[in-house]
Amino acid sequence: MLVNVDHVSFGYGDQQIFQNLTFSIQEHQKLGLIGKNGAGKTTLFKLLTGELLPDNGTVHRNTSIQIGYLKQEQPFESDSTLHEVFLSFFLPLINIEKKIKQLQVKIDHTQGQTQKDAVIQLGNLQEQYKNMGGYAYPSRIRGVVAGLGLTEKDLERKINTFSSGQKTKIALGSLLLQEPDLLLLDEPTNYLDIHSLNWLENILRNYPNSFVVISHDRYLLDHVCTSISEIQNQNIIHYNGNYSSFQLKKKKADIAYQKKVASYQKEIKHQEAIISKLRGNFTTKNTKRAKSREKNLEKIRDEFSQFAKSSDNNNLHLSLTPSIQSSNDVLKIKQLSKSFGHLSLYNNLNLEIFRGDRVGIIGANGAGKSTLLKIIKRELLPDSGRLKFGENVHIGYYTQESKDTFSDPSGSLIDALRTVNIKLSDGEIRNILAQFMFRNDEVFKPVNELSGGEKSRLRLAMLMISQANLLLLDEPTNHIDMDTKEILEDALIHYTGTVIMVSHDRYFLNKVATRIVSVSSDHILDLPGNYDDYRLFCSTHTQNNKNTLSSVNIKEQKNKTQHERQKKIRNQKKDLEKIEKQLDALTLQLQDIEKSMSDVHFYDDPKKAEQSMQQYSHLKKDIAALTEQWEDLALKLENN
Repeated sequence: MLVNVDHVSFGYGDQQIFQNLTFSIQEHQKLGLIGKNGAGKTTLFKLLTGELLPDNGTVHRNTSIQIGYLKQEQPFESDSTLHEVFLSFFLPLINIEKKIKQLQVKIDHTQGQTQKDAVIQLGNLQEQYKNMGGYAYPSRIRGVVAGLGLTEKDLERKINTFSSGQKTKIALGSLLLQEPDLLLLDEPTNYLDIHSLNWLENILRNYPNSFVVISHDRYLLDHVCTSISEIQNQNIIHYNGNYSSFQLKKKKADIAYQKKVASYQKEIKHQEAIISKLRGNFTTKNTKRAKSREKNLEKIRDEFSQFAKSSDNNNLHLSLTPSIQSSNDVLKIKQLSKSFGHLSLYNNLNLEIFRGDRVGIIGANGAGKSTLLKIIKRELLPDSGRLKFGENVHIGYYTQESKDTFSDPSGSLIDALRTVNIKLSDGEIRNILAQFMFRNDEVFKPVNELSGGEKSRLRLAMLMISQANLLLLDEPTNHIDMDTKEILEDALIHYTGTVIMVSHDRYFLNKVATRIVSVSSDHILDLPGNYDDYRLFCSTHTQNNKNTLSSVNIKEQKNKTQHERQKKIRNQKKDLEKIEKQLDALTLQLQDIEKSMSDVHFYDDPKKAEQSMQQYSHLKKDIAALTEQWEDLALKLENN
């Protein structure tokens, strides 16, 4: 065990963050730490490192381990060059190199026993140097530099000449070169492009020691973590498996939550009906019985209230349905070119967008992704080429940087939605806002008092009720929490209009996109499928293949991808039907036994009765196991 947190409580003033928290980190653990903003993720890291002390309880750290901590804001100032900083982590190896050179000189200038002794020492040192990774560290440094999107020229730059984002990258690179026993990474994907993200994933997947990573990048959590811990209600719930496994288990918990809610509501309604009947049939005996039941009902209501408070289940489902349907041919982009000075973004770009397409646009920073959306929105003019829109196409545009979305920033949230659709009643508007986690008196809050994340949610709510049937989304998942991301993803998957979205969120692209358009200065790659399909294509084709890719090949691959998915869905449906038939058969057997158990002569033959009871118990277990399989499969089908 590397770190053990035992019954720790911690708070800032009146704000309690953790209450009686027990948590541990094991050797070789690859853990993703998640939770809502403000839940205490960074606070937990500070408790683990000793930067903060608990109010109660203890944090025990194994004294022999080295802990490396990457903060979101990394203070990294130095007059040294980047190469000097990176070399400082290999001083023991550099000292051995010096000794090896000294011994080589000694061997060249001595004879006899002295020379023999020097040869033996040299052999021992070279073996030690090899075992410590001496021959690999120069290439490790180059690998980190390239992986972080820096160049070999940057190695000669002084640290204090880099930007704050680059310094965070350097801090990350420094930790990875040191390979501490426990790596604590707080949002390590900030400032990383897709190339660097893929590199970091590969490093973490093969990391020899333990790490805990705080991240909103669900694709990273899915590909590098073997367990997920969620901070919830001042404590931690631990799940084995990656992020997708965690999601599946959470959905199953949500189903169980709904069943429990329904059970409470049914019981409350039942008790209320009995109390009403007893009150209606007035007698002294019935009055006493009614009072007794009322006390019991209060207990049930209190239990229900506590149960509801203990759950983070929001049960939010967003529905995006365009009020006007566009033609099948939504947009044709022909021979489009755009440059800014000497910077050419694209030349002779051709794209066809059809109704129902969900196009994910990816590429390096500065490749022209957002520019393309602005050209489609007619906010920018192309240098050449043309855009042809189909009939009844209405554009809805979403961007984090939008400053003119809200016509009256001092108005309430209800006012903001009414500017989009004046036909909606207050009740309808409040229901829509509730889907975006604006509840009760929050709907009367002035827009200009909202945080950045809250404004993002409000913009999405406004987009939901607009007449748009072509959605242009520029980084829609930035600054919104995971719950809202999942609500948005579910809505876009079932959206009957057309979506063009710029995003670095690979998990989002994997779930939502039906096409990926990769934008770079030398080529445009248009592929069917999601982000994983794009990565698979890139891993099996050379750069020349990308440049000479024909529309026929795209069509063939699209048909193949669709065929494989349809086959997978058909097989899952067959498995679901098979389980349903098994459940039906077992349920009939269970009902037969229950019927016999209600017979007055059931216990006349004790041996037979015991056998029936055992069979009944086995059937109940089998039905529970099959029901769990059914729920897992049903959730997978829903996500497809």
